[in-house]
Amino acid sequence: MDFKNAKELLELSQNEKLMISEVMRQRELSETESSPEELYTKMERVLEIMKDSRLGTFGGAALFFILALKAAALGALAGTFQADGSGPDAFAPLLLSCCLAGTLARCMVFAAMRVPSARPGGLGEALHEGVTSRHELIALAIGLGICAVNGVRGLYALAIALLAAYLLLSAAKKRLGGVTGDVFGCLVELTECVVLIVCCV
Repeated sequence: MDFKNAKELLELSQNEKLMISEVMRQRELSETESSPEELYTKMERVLEIMKDSRLGTFGGAALFFILALKAAALGALAGTFQADGSGPDAFAPLLLSCCLAGTLARCMVFAAMRVPSARPGGLGEALHEGVTSRHELIALAIGLGICAVNGVRGLYALAIALLAAYLLLSAAKKRLGGVTGDVFGCLVELTECVVLIVCCV
């Protein structure tokens, strides 16, 4: 079973009367030497761990580092803009950078809708069903608008955010067979962090 994009994956899933995650598993089997049982067990275990609401050691460490990076980036931005001028106008670029990070992070979720859902009945599938092409176009327009307001810095941030989103979604598709609500959350946090760091440069 082979496909090149989300549309072909959806058509293949409908034609074969299989769930999208099952089509992804079958393609993974054809590309690796793992047995079907090993691959199925591995993917189900990963999804089960992600569904668990308890925060583990790695989750706590990731939360600490992402918050520390955001705080450091915001501190660096505030210091830079305060040194450049005085008064309320000096903080306008800082506010624009924060708006850019928040807006692009939410817009990336709409870009992630092109990746199939990993778990039937999960948040990823619910978001897929509720989003139309019109919503995606509106998100695209808002994202490009906020980038244009930020000038060259906004374009750099957009390029780096797209690269980070591509790497994360590729890893999710390969490891999980698609996206979940946790992947969407990770995408938002990662994009915000990356954009704030780019704005510091």
